[in-house]
Amino acid sequence: MTGIRSNDREVFSGKVRIQNDSLYFSYADSIPAAGDIAIIKNKTVIYTNGGYSERLKIGQNEIIKEKNGL
Repeated sequence: MTGIRSNDREVFSGKVRIQNDSLYFSYADSIPAAGDIAIIKNKTVIYTNGGYSERLKIGQNEIIKEKNGL
Protein backbone atom coordinates (compact mmCIF):
# COMPACT_ATOMS: atom_id res chain seq x y z
CA MET A 1 0.00 0.00 0.00
CA THR A 2 1.44 3.36 -1.00
CA GLY A 3 0.63 6.30 1.22
CA ILE A 4 1.78 9.87 1.44
CA ARG A 5 5.25 8.82 2.58
CA SER A 6 6.24 6.35 -0.09
CA ASN A 7 9.50 4.41 -0.36
CA ASP A 8 9.61 4.96 -4.13
CA ARG A 9 9.27 8.77 -3.73
CA GLU A 10 5.94 8.90 -5.58
CA VAL A 11 4.61 12.46 -5.76
CA PHE A 12 0.90 13.22 -5.48
CA SER A 13 0.60 16.62 -7.14
CA GLY A 14 -2.45 18.85 -6.97
CA LYS A 15 -3.98 21.68 -4.97
CA VAL A 16 -5.19 22.10 -1.41
CA ARG A 17 -7.99 24.22 0.04
CA ILE A 18 -7.56 25.20 3.69
CA GLN A 19 -10.69 25.89 5.72
CA ASN A 20 -10.27 26.43 9.48
CA ASP A 21 -8.35 23.33 10.67
CA SER A 22 -9.25 21.19 7.62
CA LEU A 23 -7.30 20.50 4.42
CA TYR A 24 -9.13 19.43 1.26
CA PHE A 25 -6.79 18.02 -1.39
CA SER A 26 -7.60 17.94 -5.11
CA TYR A 27 -5.02 15.59 -6.60
CA ALA A 28 -4.09 15.90 -10.27
CA ASP A 29 -3.93 12.16 -10.90
CA SER A 30 -4.38 9.42 -8.33
CA ILE A 31 -5.51 9.83 -4.72
CA PRO A 32 -3.15 8.29 -2.16
CA ALA A 33 -4.52 5.52 0.06
CA ALA A 34 -4.43 7.95 3.02
CA GLY A 35 -7.27 9.92 1.41
CA ASP A 36 -7.90 13.50 0.36
CA ILE A 37 -9.18 15.16 3.56
CA ALA A 38 -7.05 15.97 6.60
CA ILE A 39 -7.16 18.05 9.75
CA ILE A 40 -4.37 19.97 11.47
CA LYS A 41 -4.01 19.24 15.18
CA ASN A 42 -1.03 19.84 17.46
CA LYS A 43 1.43 20.46 14.59
CA THR A 44 0.31 17.24 12.87
CA VAL A 45 -1.61 16.69 9.63
CA ILE A 46 -4.03 13.80 10.18
CA TYR A 47 -5.71 12.22 7.14
CA THR A 48 -9.26 11.21 8.04
CA ASN A 49 -10.95 9.52 5.08
CA GLY A 50 -8.52 7.05 3.59
CA GLY A 51 -7.90 3.35 3.78
CA TYR A 52 -5.70 3.90 6.83
CA SER A 53 -4.79 6.76 9.17
CA GLU A 54 -1.74 8.74 8.04
CA ARG A 55 -0.12 11.34 10.32
CA LEU A 56 2.54 13.80 9.19
CA LYS A 57 4.37 16.24 11.47
CA ILE A 58 4.42 19.87 10.30
CA GLY A 59 8.01 21.02 9.87
CA GLN A 60 7.42 24.50 8.47
CA ASN A 61 5.38 27.13 10.26
CA GLU A 62 4.74 29.55 7.40
CA ILE A 63 2.39 29.24 4.43
CA ILE A 64 3.49 31.12 1.33
CA LYS A 65 1.02 31.91 -1.46
CA GLU A 66 2.46 31.30 -4.93
CA LYS A 67 2.64 34.23 -7.36
CA ASN A 68 0.06 32.72 -9.72
CA GLY A 69 -2.51 32.55 -6.90
CA LEU A 70 -2.56 28.78 -6.43
